Amino acid sequence: MTRRFLPILLCAFLAMSGCGKVPAEVSTETGADETALFPIDEWEEKWEAKYGKDEFSNEKFDKSQYTKEVVESKVDAAVSNSSSLVEEIKEIENVAHSYTSYHNEDLGQQDMNALSFAELYTWEYEMNGLLDRISEEADPDKKDSIEIEQNKWIDDFDRCFEAFQWDDGSWASMINSQIQARFKKSRCNVLAKELAEIRGESFELPERFFKDNSYVSEDAALDISSGMENGSISITYAPRDKNKIELLAYDPLINENTISFETGYVFEFGTDGEKNEGGTTVAGKITYGWDGAVLSITESDNKDLPAGTEISFPKAM
Repeated sequence: MTRRFLPILLCAFLAMSGCGKVPAEVSTETGADETALFPIDEWEEKWEAKYGKDEFSNEKFDKSQYTKEVVESKVDAAVSNSSSLVEEIKEIENVAHSYTSYHNEDLGQQDMNALSFAELYTWEYEMNGLLDRISEEADPDKKDSIEIEQNKWIDDFDRCFEAFQWDDGSWASMINSQIQARFKKSRCNVLAKELAEIRGESFELPERFFKDNSYVSEDAALDISSGMENGSISITYAPRDKNKIELLAYDPLINENTISFETGYVFEFGTDGEKNEGGTTVAGKITYGWDGAVLSITESDNKDLPAGTEISFPKAM
């Protein structure tokens, strides 16, 4: 399987660092008025204004800061210096963000691949630390339930990563580190909320960005990410043991829990890993949030995603 869309990943990299009718497994409430949808460029501007950071650290690039030992020390310091779990997660985000500073350096791809682990390890180390504290502070029933949930999350993580990873290409290891870091960052937010509840603290899960957004059910996985060009998104539907379908949608309409899209281009990845390109039309919407996602197809001449299809994904990755 050849992973896709190198041109848009280059742009993003430079800029920031059962088919058919399926019974619903979860109800995802839209909350917002679906008529209040925004063009993708406008929605990204709103997001950047609300959540954006300076592109990268102004500090001089120092490769020695990317060792595992330094990553651990920075995470430990962030935890120790935080007075709440809300503050802690913000500080960990700053640590992880600082490790994308190599994107502004004139480095070879081999060096960038080697350094890309630091952001991933930041969230992995934080995740393990949160689990340790939950184990120490939770009552036995809560501890057992979170351990069961974590084991299930690991299974989901493995399945989603297998579906969405890059298998080849010079950027594969770097992109794969970014995918894994995204999953583990989301898990850290969930675990921080669990620990906050144990401690009696307040912690709200952050708004989910409409891109870099994955979901999973027992039967399939769903990923929404950057498309090939500005103003486009890639929607990948990966059912178990069946061909993966990727929809390339231009100019979707967005709000905080809905994506309305139409595409005239569909990629189907066969069991042999080869990509088959087609020009079929598919239109629909995705409702998304921390409580899951629903993919609804309203128009289609693709036999594997016919009109009327509604596929629910009860878990956010």
